[in-house]
Amino acid sequence: MIQIMDCTVMPDWDDDRKAQHLVQGIMESYDYALMVADGAVYNENGNIEIGPLDSKLKYWRQEKIELETGPAMERKKRSIKQLKREDIPFIPHLPVIPEESFINLRSTEEAARRAIVLSLVSRRAEGQSFDWFQQKVEQYRVQDAVTEDEWEFAEDDEPPEYILVKFSKRLESYWLLLWALGFVQQLNFPNNFAQVDRAYDAIDSRSVDQFLLEAKLRDASELLDMTDLYYRYHWALVDAELYGKKPPKNMLMPVVYERHYALNWLIGYKDASWDEVPTDT
Repeated sequence: MIQIMDCTVMPDWDDDRKAQHLVQGIMESYDYALMVADGAVYNENGNIEIGPLDSKLKYWRQEKIELETGPAMERKKRSIKQLKREDIPFIPHLPVIPEESFINLRSTEEAARRAIVLSLVSRRAEGQSFDWFQQKVEQYRVQDAVTEDEWEFAEDDEPPEYILVKFSKRLESYWLLLWALGFVQQLNFPNNFAQVDRAYDAIDSRSVDQFLLEAKLRDASELLDMTDLYYRYHWALVDAELYGKKPPKNMLMPVVYERHYALNWLIGYKDASWDEVPTDT
């Protein structure tokens, strides 16, 4: 039986990503074709059947049979099993994280250079001078790894408080990258902040060449396992905030958010640059 439903939604959004998230959620949950305002018709797998090939609405989704039986679904099941053990709320219909063949994993060197930059940016937020920041950037040869937003922040001697907070929290992203590169053996549960002295010592105790040489990026499967888990941790915290509940198991939003952010960057989620990484929940 074919059913036709006509629904017009006109949300007041200034961000295509939010509209994309809504439409992708619909396509993940139901089996039907969807026509959107740009004239494109999408099938049940989120692929364009009719319409402009340059449509802004793109879907990172595999065929349903692959989702139900493949490694991505097994990864999701393992995450849910852990969430149950930890008594963390979850929803079973939250989508899977893409499989290895669908991601563009960052290189070890790229991840190591990003870690160096984050260590410098977070210390700039803690009070180090711009001259110090510039000198360290040159010393570690990471000039081209500093993003536009990071340069703008570093050059500002009196940034707004919310900007200072944003970049000081990058220490948590840095800690995640230290784990991904093998300098931290195990990630602590996200109810405590990173160990500051230990985090900075990972770079301060080595030359840049030694740091790059010792860095060993973990396997894609291990990174995807952690990404899937933090995707669901993040959802649990957002849900708690929306309904005025206490954070589950005293998880800290800055820690979960920054780790989720860094993981999404590592797996090349939506091919986003560092300043533009999405953290969908």
